[in-house]
Amino acid sequence: MGFLSAAGTDPPREASAPRRFTLILLASLALAVVVTLPTLVARPWADQRIYLYMPERMVGSNPALLVRQVWREIPGYLDAGVFRPVSRLALHLDSWLTVRTALATGLTPACVQGAVKVAMLAALLSVWLATLGQYRRAAGVPADHPRFRLLATLLAVVAAASLVVPTPSSHPLTLFPLLYLGTTALALSLPLILGRSLQRTSGPGLPGSRPGVLPLLGFALLGALPAAMLELAYLAVPLALVHPTLLLFASGCPAPQLVRRLATSGVWHRWLALTAGFLSLFIPTRILIALHCSGGDCYEAATLSFSVDFFRALPFRAVAGFFPIPHAARATGLAKGALTPEFWAAAALAALLAVALLWTALRRLRVGSPERHPLPRTMLVAFALYSAAVVVLAAALAALSRSMQGRSLGALAAGSWRETGFSWIGWVGLLTVVAAIMLTTVKRPLALGLLLAGVALAVAAASLQNQEQMRFAQSSTESLLQLRVGELLVNFDPGTTGNEERCRVLAELEDLAATASEKRKMALLGQLLDATAGNHYGTPFCDPG
Repeated sequence: MGFLSAAGTDPPREASAPRRFTLILLASLALAVVVTLPTLVARPWADQRIYLYMPERMVGSNPALLVRQVWREIPGYLDAGVFRPVSRLALHLDSWLTVRTALATGLTPACVQGAVKVAMLAALLSVWLATLGQYRRAAGVPADHPRFRLLATLLAVVAAASLVVPTPSSHPLTLFPLLYLGTTALALSLPLILGRSLQRTSGPGLPGSRPGVLPLLGFALLGALPAAMLELAYLAVPLALVHPTLLLFASGCPAPQLVRRLATSGVWHRWLALTAGFLSLFIPTRILIALHCSGGDCYEAATLSFSVDFFRALPFRAVAGFFPIPHAARATGLAKGALTPEFWAAAALAALLAVALLWTALRRLRVGSPERHPLPRTMLVAFALYSAAVVVLAAALAALSRSMQGRSLGALAAGSWRETGFSWIGWVGLLTVVAAIMLTTVKRPLALGLLLAGVALAVAAASLQNQEQMRFAQSSTESLLQLRVGELLVNFDPGTTGNEERCRVLAELEDLAATASEKRKMALLGQLLDATAGNHYGTPFCDPG
């Protein structure tokens, strides 16, 4: 049965695995860059316009002082309803390094941030390929098995091709990529640590081992890390238990024995230590936040609410990362909040197609003798279940946010949010499994060709739509002025003409500000730019005198 029924009987040969991993990663990253090219050198927008230049006024040339600055900010942010000191430190360091690198190289800050976005894509793709690699080892599949090479290549292609950003102007790839996509990569890497410990202590011929006190303390400290980060990092804790459990399933462990195998491998104790470290910081900070926010005036996006609206938002957030859905919602009018007949027709067609593909894949997954070659099947099922867990948990976290619950159905289906990186990579895993089964079992070239052509057309259409949206966003007057600010800072003209140009750009930005809040932000931007220029050139960015 090809891919589904041949695990291979040769002893594993892992020597070429790192080189093959690198080649697949580079190929997928190159394709991802092509697909997301319009978003890589995007103008700073929203609060990123301010945060980009803030560290220069805070600490000047000494980034070590950011630790003290973040520590001093903790009470104020607790009053606002958030506790993210580690994430704020990373955000400030990212901004400080972006501006310093731009000034040292002559590149604009937008170009430097483009490199950060590529690095975050590389991190996410690396983590997901490493996750697939752990399921391969659990199932006993050699690294050079031809069908596994096909699966890994499919994962890379699907990941890159499906990265069609539904709303480029508000996607985590274009807004604080290190904060959002970096947190996603970190949260998905923590389960890999427990998966590695499982495979080192629970392989063939290896007795189970219970970790000592010092390793458990290390895991407790590791668990406290996501509790001090952006809320996305919280997902690392449940996923750190789901992943080892599914690794055991992939290895052929019967379901009734999963708990015993986890406990004897020591992973259970490591996860308990990780959870204890997380809760030791999460519980007291959440109590403080609840006390401070009892009046309901805290940051709405970070306010958790388990109400009827949670169940209303959950299914939309679960499918929002499946790349055809946001584009279909926008095309059919759902993005504007209207449940149009066109939307129901498109939804029905998409549901029928999804059910047909899933049913076909499941039927073909059962083909063959399960007694003879069970491992590749369990590997595929385990990886698909883990991908589904990532999608569901990310959707649940988003649906718990009060700001998400207040959105219209169209915004829920078509809009991006912080969990979009999780949803994207989870759907990549699910689509890869279905694609692998279909590609290796469909024997009719015409049907396979039509399927691949349909997918290619969908990706191409979505990519063209993204490029048009990004071109429109980049060509607005405010965007051009923000990009011009970065250029003028890097190519600083100390003369009268340069000063007049910089003052003119800031004045135009203030004139474009439509609200009092926006005007305050533009005034603050001018102050931060003055501090940055003063640190590097000894003169304000704009000297009105």
